[in-house]
Amino acid sequence: MFPSIRQRIVIVLAVAIGGAGWLLVLGLLRAADGSSGISLASSAMGVVGSSAMAAVIGLPTLGLGLFVSVLGNPLSGFFAVAAALSVLAGAGGSIDGWMRREQLPAAYGGLMIETVIWQMGVAVMLILVGFLRSPLRVRWPALAFQDHLGTDTDIKLPGLKALGAGLVCAVGGAVLASVLIRNSDTGQVIGGLVVAFGVGGFAAQMIFPQTNPVPVLFAPAVVAAGAYAYVLQRFNGHEQVLQAVFRGEFPGLALALPVHYVSAGMMGCTIGMGVAQSVEASGIRSVEQGGAEG
Repeated sequence: MFPSIRQRIVIVLAVAIGGAGWLLVLGLLRAADGSSGISLASSAMGVVGSSAMAAVIGLPTLGLGLFVSVLGNPLSGFFAVAAALSVLAGAGGSIDGWMRREQLPAAYGGLMIETVIWQMGVAVMLILVGFLRSPLRVRWPALAFQDHLGTDTDIKLPGLKALGAGLVCAVGGAVLASVLIRNSDTGQVIGGLVVAFGVGGFAAQMIFPQTNPVPVLFAPAVVAAGAYAYVLQRFNGHEQVLQAVFRGEFPGLALALPVHYVSAGMMGCTIGMGVAQSVEASGIRSVEQGGAEG
């Protein structure tokens, strides 16, 4: 089943509080010229300062996500964190400003590193939920709403089944996102990533049902790094990149910044896996009811 009404309210509050926190530092994370596109490397504070600022705001947001995960399905906490970050991604605007102020395609190498930095937040969240969710639910049972398909995350090295799920999500998400993202419009990029990785996460969980979401939640970052690496190898100069963008020949996957992938991409993964879990649970309940009636 889907989250209870109470938990939906908590999720909305967590997203609102986390999103407000990101908006407070939007001006600091923007480029010095105020152009669009949130990139840690090209922010007015510089890569070190902006990374530190992201950590300052990100850690309380992760705490809110942990609280949401304690209440029910662990995936709901990851959704809340990703949705809050998507507020920053959306307000920051499209990649257009970043492309105008950077030297292309070399700057895509920096985006690969930035993807790793953002993904470290996801790794921290996985560790927090994996180690603290069960103890907190035992310590404060009143906090634990009815557990809608929730199981503890498994943060050990993923097995073949979990890796297979991650591969399905990455491939499916990449193919669908490349079709959906036709230009750099912020709404199209964020919406395309949510839908693409939602389908990818759903397919991954249905084909490889398992309790280790780590590879699936890392799939958007893997796709982002692959897209940026492709640009580095495919294009030779700034003008060639801009001409490809103007002609509509530039890969749509490379029109999304790391913050788009880590926010909207992870949102899609959690939605897709959650829906798949509901479908699985419905099938199990139907079998059990049929057996009881028989």
